[in-house]
Amino acid sequence: MADILEKIAAYKRAEIAAAKRARPLAEIEREAKAANAPRGFAKAIARRLAAKDYALIAEIKKRELVDIGPSQLSKALRKKTSGGGGHGTR
Repeated sequence: MADILEKIAAYKRAEIAAAKRARPLAEIEREAKAANAPRGFAKAIARRLAAKDYALIAEIKKRELVDIGPSQLSKALRKKTSGGGGHGTR
């Protein structure tokens, strides 16, 4: 087990070093300072919940898009939760 963890750690160290060479920290900091302010994610969720509306956080991975697209997923979730049964997504 220790050998596997050492291999993973070595790989990650090399990956991080390569990322630092490709994009220096100063560049990332400069871009972060120039970026727009955050959009208030937590406040948006709180507003929806206060209005007794659904506030769904979902992650759709590319592999899953083969079977169902985001709009189809959205429609399916709306249909499921509007029937009075599926309050698990609230």
